[in-house]
Amino acid sequence: MLDGLLSWLAPHPCISCGALGTLLCSYCKKYIIGHKTRHCLWCNRPSRHGLCDLHVGDYYRAYWLGDRYGALQTLVDDPKLRGRREASRVAAQLLAAAFHIPPSAWLVPLPTSTKHVRMRGYDHTAALVYHVSRATGALARPILQRARHFVQKDVSRAERFAQVQGAFVVNEALNPATLYILVDDVVTSGASAAEAARSLRAAGARQIWLLCIARQPLD
Repeated sequence: MLDGLLSWLAPHPCISCGALGTLLCSYCKKYIIGHKTRHCLWCNRPSRHGLCDLHVGDYYRAYWLGDRYGALQTLVDDPKLRGRREASRVAAQLLAAAFHIPPSAWLVPLPTSTKHVRMRGYDHTAALVYHVSRATGALARPILQRARHFVQKDVSRAERFAQVQGAFVVNEALNPATLYILVDDVVTSGASAAEAARSLRAAGARQIWLLCIARQPLD
């Protein structure tokens, strides 16, 4: 309600085209949805479900809107760097409109470090999952917990995969018939998502997807 009132009193310029009105105008939303990626997350081969046959592994489908630049970079960065929570709602609307997310699925946020939650005053990934849940009817289920913390800034791909080993736990038995969708704002090396998927599988999950706003190539 507060965001709506502020938008009426002081309209946002669209983060893509600059038109006054909302954070992302309807024209730019349609453009982003219409140009969502249809390539493999890792090798850019054409792929309807985000992973080609060579790269299907820890999860079976991966959905993201595009690479992290322009409007997508703003939607990824603003909730974390500027505390603009409205960006999470807009990003969730794009994800819900661009991809078919079954209402029977469980939306599982990749856990944010407690240090970053304290710094920002809220959990930006949990906020994204909340809005995706409201837009799709799928359940938000924070069943992943961090067993330890790590920092993946300015480290190599190999170091990222080494850092995350054993980093997540699931403290309940999962239903193999349920679809579990890992949700994060951005994927870089994929190390955290892969380790989270392995933790879900160890707890009994068999159907696992990855959903994020954007991809940030490691290089």
